[in-house]
Amino acid sequence: MSQRILERISRFFTFGNSPAFADWDDFAATALKSIAALALAWAILLLRVMASVYLTAKSIEIRAYAGRDDVTGSVRNLYRSLPLDAHQCEIEEAKRQLQAAADRFKGTGEPFTLQGMIEYYLSTLEGQRSPTYIDGLRSNARCHLYPSLGKRRIDSLRPYEILNVYSAMRAPKEQGGKGLSPNTVVKLNAWLSHAFDELTALGIMRSNPLAGVSAPRPADYEAQPLSERDLAAFSAWLQQRSGDEPSSELDYALWVCLNTGLRAGELAGLRLSDVGTASSEVRVSHSLARATGKGLFYKAPKSATSRRKVTVGASTMQVIKRCIGRSKRLSRAADPPLFCDEGGAPHDPRDFSRHFREVADSLQIGKYAHLHTLRHTHATYLLLNGTPIRVVQERLGHADVRTTLKIYGHVLPGYDAEAAARFDSILDGLN
Repeated sequence: MSQRILERISRFFTFGNSPAFADWDDFAATALKSIAALALAWAILLLRVMASVYLTAKSIEIRAYAGRDDVTGSVRNLYRSLPLDAHQCEIEEAKRQLQAAADRFKGTGEPFTLQGMIEYYLSTLEGQRSPTYIDGLRSNARCHLYPSLGKRRIDSLRPYEILNVYSAMRAPKEQGGKGLSPNTVVKLNAWLSHAFDELTALGIMRSNPLAGVSAPRPADYEAQPLSERDLAAFSAWLQQRSGDEPSSELDYALWVCLNTGLRAGELAGLRLSDVGTASSEVRVSHSLARATGKGLFYKAPKSATSRRKVTVGASTMQVIKRCIGRSKRLSRAADPPLFCDEGGAPHDPRDFSRHFREVADSLQIGKYAHLHTLRHTHATYLLLNGTPIRVVQERLGHADVRTTLKIYGHVLPGYDAEAAARFDSILDGLN
């Protein structure tokens, strides 16, 4: 009976192609070998599915399998090193992040190109940075990096190739370049270098190609306000258009922008609850922005100090009251936008910029003028007429007075000489 059972088991496992088990000991030994082989196979599979931790003499190494490269056929692993005294929760979080990165490429076979890596890096910022910030980085990459270096393997990039991109960005348009400002290059270099650091930490890159490169220096930025002639022309135009029914509701917005120095997003984000008619104040508590795939959305102001109250004059408050009446007629929202279109919806911040550009062209104000010019004009003429710089800083929402001085200090060249003369007079009075 026992022998017949063994023969049937033999036929089942060998499919009739191999000799039957000699006895039960032979069957047990074969079964143990099969189980061991199966366990080994599962262990190998798990290593390729889950991030593994290794202990070396100097660090804790974490490795995650990221598939094979279709171009080279080689196995791709991502790595991250932690100090030996790293806490267990740090190790687990590093494993999670590394595995998420590996899963991004596993099974795709796509090479680690600059474009692929940047898009991965941007995906890691979602939920941590604002959609508008991420959109700005992606736009920068698509305009300046992807055309020439997007398909390049990330491990073959050389510093001079990236510097060549920077040079092309700075070169004048008549020389075939893009004629961009030094600050644009500085911003691109800053976030790109940070992205390379992150990719190096994941083991995708051996080293940051920008690590040994001197960062571009930002150019000194000086605000360019409207000239007295241009300001007079624009102010006269606003006075003409500020009646009860202007030709465009956007005319009201330009008036408020000039008289408050608000940014475009802050202007578009104003709602009726933000206006204190009794106190003649406008409260900046949020901003309106646009992001790809998300449309218009309200977000927190640019910084903590951007959340502020700005006092307005009597004429500006009259304009705002007309905006309030118009908004109540057109919008059914519980808290309507201060500036709304004919359907009662808030305006895209770009609407203000386009409208001002049309007005500037019609008044022949000059090519330099854009909506932010009104913010510069507001601050510059306040300073020129003796307003303390701390007050201007608070109206603009700058986090540090040094920012205000850096942008507008050039309009105060005579203040130092005036201060010296005043101190001389003080000393003369003591003698």
